[in-house]
Amino acid sequence: MNQVGYADLKNESTVDADEVVIGNLILPNLDPDSVPYIDASNTLQDRVLTNGHVLIGQTSGPPLSATLTGTTDEIIITNGPGSITLSTPQPIATTSSPSFQSLTLSGNLNGPINTRTLIIL
Repeated sequence: MNQVGYADLKNESTVDADEVVIGNLILPNLDPDSVPYIDASNTLQDRVLTNGHVLIGQTSGPPLSATLTGTTDEIIITNGPGSITLSTPQPIATTSSPSFQSLTLSGNLNGPINTRTLIIL
């Protein structure tokens, strides 16, 4: 509310306090297990999120319920119930042995070993 005090839930009076404690707040116009937001008219709205969905903001309107998307060759995104998993097409840990169709590394041949050039075709 963008004014001093808080309107009561029936809009019958204004409570002039720094905070209001409500024991049970029932909002019948909102969906259960949804995410609330305030729209451009300062109206309380909600979005229902399904498996792997997140709220994504947009400048021209309310937040959207959407999933993250990846790319086939770079980042794989798996949306599940209560989870979003990011992975690569192959393991890339320091203990992994990833393979590539071709690889070009460049650097100073006269420098330390970690700057050597290796070209594999």
